[in-house]
Amino acid sequence: MPPAIRLALRYIEVHYRQDISQSDVADAVHLNASYFSTLFKKSVGKGFSDYLTDLRIEHVKERLATTSEKIKDISTAEGFTDYQYFCKLFKRLTNLTPSQYRQKFLH
Repeated sequence: MPPAIRLALRYIEVHYRQDISQSDVADAVHLNASYFSTLFKKSVGKGFSDYLTDLRIEHVKERLATTSEKIKDISTAEGFTDYQYFCKLFKRLTNLTPSQYRQKFLH
């Protein structure tokens, strides 16, 4: 994996809760945004947006399974600014609503 992409992944891990764009990350690793996009997809196997979304969803899933925080608070804290969009996206990616997902972990 190219060093710039390793740096980009570290940058994303630190900043994923913020409103970051592909251009922000490309700038942070000193690459042209277009080249960064191609290199990222080739190296990681998915585009920047999909990677960022998946990372955020994984963090949400972890918190749903381990805390009793309000779902809306979790989604906001993990970088989703639009709750309705988050709920639709979560359902599309997991085939469960956030509430249903949490229920799986409560016995």
